[in-house]
Parts: sequence; C-alpha cells; structure tokens
Amino acid sequence: MGSFWASMVKFWNERIAPEADILITFSHSAKVEPETYLKDKLSAHGGGMTNILAAFQKLEEQLVNLDESASITIVFISDGDDTVNGVTKLTD
Repeated sequence: MGSFWASMVKFWNERIAPEADILITFSHSAKVEPETYLKDKLSAHGGGMTNILAAFQKLEEQLVNLDESASITIVFISDGDDTVNGVTKLTD
C-alpha cells in the first residue's frame, strides 16, 4: 500500500471523508478511527500486515448499531491477501 498511499489518501480525504460517518482501518488488527479523514503517514493507521477478517468483524460491530432501513455504502480498500488469517479462515 505504501507506494499508493499518498494518492489514495488525497482521493479519500477530498471525496469520501467529508460524507463518511465511520472509518475503519486495519493492519494487524482493526479499529474505528476517531475521524473519517486518513493521516498522510500510513504508519498512523498501522501497516505491515493485512487482517481483512478483523476489518469485517469491526464492520459487523458497527452495522448492528444502525437502523435496518439505513442506506449503507461500504468502501473496502486493501492492497492484498489477508496475511494474518489466510484465505481459509477468511472464506469460512
């Protein structure tokens, strides 16, 4: 993600963040960020690992708090395979 981070942050912060309600970032673990804007430095949001399973688990925690009639758009961005759990656990 490192080589694409600056471009992705610029696009996200200009186009998505102003309208977003929640931002979940993930590397070794996942967390709900205190604001919807990304930091310029990737290390501020983790880095080095990819835990897609944790990201979706954190997403599920947030979804149960929403009204069933809510309109939801999810943008999922990752630079690769789940390096923490592997394909089998993620598929399950």
